[in-house]
Amino acid sequence: MISLDHAHALVHGVDVVVDGAGPVVALAHGAAGGIRENFGPLVTAGRDRFVFTGAHHPGAGATPSAPQDLTLDLLADRLVAAGRIAGGERFPVVG
Repeated sequence: MISLDHAHALVHGVDVVVDGAGPVVALAHGAAGGIRENFGPLVTAGRDRFVFTGAHHPGAGATPSAPQDLTLDLLADRLVAAGRIAGGERFPVVG
């Protein structure tokens, strides 16, 4: 498990969504759209039962485009960091 300090460092400058109350559910969006665009109806319907969270990939949401190549490890680490920041230690990932 990553520490909260490390989680905050991983998502520095990244648009992270945290919405709702309850157990954490991490949302991994695809190459098109973003958390709000891909999962908006799910978040709206379930925000009273779950905390939905996710990190917008570079160029999505308010996250700026990345000057370097992206890696799957970095994107996965940012998703886990968003889950930790939202209060989760173990949580499902929906993508």
